[in-house]
Amino acid sequence: MVEGDGIEHGVQQTSEQLEAEVNARGGGLGEKMAISEFFGYLSFGPADIDGFRSILGRVHYFHSKFYHVTQDVTDPTIPVETLLGAIVELGFNGVLLSEYEGHAFYLDDAHEQLERHLRLEQKVLSEIR
Repeated sequence: MVEGDGIEHGVQQTSEQLEAEVNARGGGLGEKMAISEFFGYLSFGPADIDGFRSILGRVHYFHSKFYHVTQDVTDPTIPVETLLGAIVELGFNGVLLSEYEGHAFYLDDAHEQLERHLRLEQKVLSEIR
């Protein structure tokens, strides 16, 4: 539990349990829609770094989506260094799930892209530490 927030962290909930908790906390349609659309939090539009930082204490895992990692192991679309810097700085102790989304935009080999993405994250994290 994060001190003072009253939320029991690390407990998985069904969608019905989550909806009941949102209702019990006075949440309305806006909060329910935000939760249901959370998967796209950083995927569509410029990355909201401040917003991302504000939720890290409540998140146990997130999808580290990416679209294309170049041969020199850089990502031209996602601010990987900034995002990984935030998770290190704020002490994130969870799981990153690499999720290749480039199949809709590129003709890259997904397996090769995943390997590059993992190398990119490892490289950035080793430079930060």
